[in-house]
Amino acid sequence: MRRLKMIAITGVFTVALLSTQVTAQVFQSSVLQNRRPLHGQPMVANSDSRFALERTGYPFTSPSVESKNPFDNPIETDRHDFTQSAKVVGKGVRQLEYGMFYSTLENGVERETTYAAPEILLRVGLSERTEFRTRFNYAWKYNNEEEDFDGGQDMIFGLKYQLSEPQGRRPESAVELRLSAPTGADSLSTGRWEPGIDYIYTWELAERLSFSGSTGGNANGLGEIGFIEIDTDLEDHFIAWTQSFALGAKVTEKTTGYFEWFGIFTYGRDDESSLSFINAGVDYLINPNVVVDFRIGWGLTEASDDLFAGIGGAFRF
Repeated sequence: MRRLKMIAITGVFTVALLSTQVTAQVFQSSVLQNRRPLHGQPMVANSDSRFALERTGYPFTSPSVESKNPFDNPIETDRHDFTQSAKVVGKGVRQLEYGMFYSTLENGVERETTYAAPEILLRVGLSERTEFRTRFNYAWKYNNEEEDFDGGQDMIFGLKYQLSEPQGRRPESAVELRLSAPTGADSLSTGRWEPGIDYIYTWELAERLSFSGSTGGNANGLGEIGFIEIDTDLEDHFIAWTQSFALGAKVTEKTTGYFEWFGIFTYGRDDESSLSFINAGVDYLINPNVVVDFRIGWGLTEASDDLFAGIGGAFRF
């Protein structure tokens, strides 16, 4: 039986794939914002900043009140961990996130390996608090007891809205509304339009430490291998509930890390599943508009993948 195909691989989309035009835009944006990313120089001109090299999903400082320019703060992404960021990209900003992953599961004599790429997530800022999103991924599955296969997953479209900024004990928070389209391969697509929702929240515990979480639900797992088992009967109708908690910490001026737990629990299936994982990762900021990341994790239950790992990054323009 296929268990969850979550997260991981050892490869990376490189910035070399970016077009000359996009690279020029990124460089121009950095110059115009007076970035000084090298030799330990300040990377954020805002005097209220605490050098917010924010791990994706785990902000280390409050959003800037003085400036509405999203390029005034370093890039922040919704990958590579399970918990997303409680921020949006900002009005007029386009951000492309990408990566690859690998996961493995052994069950007696059966060994199953899954790869996936390019983990594309395109985010477009519609306003200061709202962004449009679209996701695409392709998966390869190899099993020594079953037939191998590969195929594209259903595309997922979404709107993300930042609900609140941190104030006192109130967390920074956002909500994402999702809708999958039946565009994937027969072996991975649900064949239907499936809705989903994710609520994200973050508290800043200290200047270099934050606590984040997310709570969500997805009809039939949206057909994502990150939510359902590949051999799930896609004619079923069930809900995949999700929950995560994470600690994020700034390690150096350019490096941040996190430790996370997340679970995926189905409701309404004949054969219910309960999956639980821990993982850790690190981000490295190349410049204020380009970041790379690495992660590794382990399953905590018999039904969960034994090991997963991945690498990726993002750029904005």
